[in-house]
Amino acid sequence: MLSARCRNRGPQKKTGMVDPKYWMAEHFEYRKSQMWSWIDKPGATHPPTPFPHCQVYINHDYRFIWVKGYKVGGTAMRGSLGWLCDDSWWVPQDADLSHCSTPLWKNSSLTAQQAQEWWREYFVFGVVRNPLARFSSGYEYISQRMPENCTVPGMPAACRDPYVFAKTCRATACCNNSTVDHHVRHFGDQARCLFSQSDAPAVDFIAETENLDDDLEAIVNIINERRPEIMPPLVVTSSYGNPGPGAQSKKPGERARERVSALREDPDCVPELVRMYRNDYVTLGYGDT
Repeated sequence: MLSARCRNRGPQKKTGMVDPKYWMAEHFEYRKSQMWSWIDKPGATHPPTPFPHCQVYINHDYRFIWVKGYKVGGTAMRGSLGWLCDDSWWVPQDADLSHCSTPLWKNSSLTAQQAQEWWREYFVFGVVRNPLARFSSGYEYISQRMPENCTVPGMPAACRDPYVFAKTCRATACCNNSTVDHHVRHFGDQARCLFSQSDAPAVDFIAETENLDDDLEAIVNIINERRPEIMPPLVVTSSYGNPGPGAQSKKPGERARERVSALREDPDCVPELVRMYRNDYVTLGYGDT
């Protein structure tokens, strides 16, 4: 399970779009009420709807839709795809944002009919990652961002319930609601934001973090083949590693080995996570559970 790869990686037969209730602005209050009702209930489950939303970015200049996941390498891809209009985190001062992608979930005037039209006409893609590797990365990231007055849950507790960070914040009032939201979205499942209501692919291409070199190049090539003639071609940057603080403190392989070792310390950890992310394992082709 720790080394399982996505069997559904690559081109897809897109059928419909992601459920509008999962990302459109008009359904935000519904998602919010669902989340706050869910978080106070006992048991380890995912929120009824992705919260606060599936990250749906649209680029009208290059005619693509990017369903951007969490902890799957999205930050590292931004420059090669023209950047994101609403994201300034560690963006170089000389970055060209003249053709950046806009967050479609913030468009309060968007109708479902218009969204479906763009979804049908544009190239739609997303990136996935081995659920256990993604959880481990998320645990490392979030545990470093808990407020000082909060107790940081240990790995065994997080294995039993990945949302324990958010629930700890909520139960002890040691962080504000925006921090709770932040900790929820980094442990959400992946498949719901990439498949339609009929469980068919809602994207044209599924890339994989573990193959990001090849897959990002494939995505950029497809975008360039479909782009309007007046648009310059996108170029994959020669070095697109995560530019954030501390990113180079350890080599990726070293961090990965440490994470895998931590998961194996508790014999119940992997089975609990496989159960929790069963939909990702089955739907994305990481293996039956």
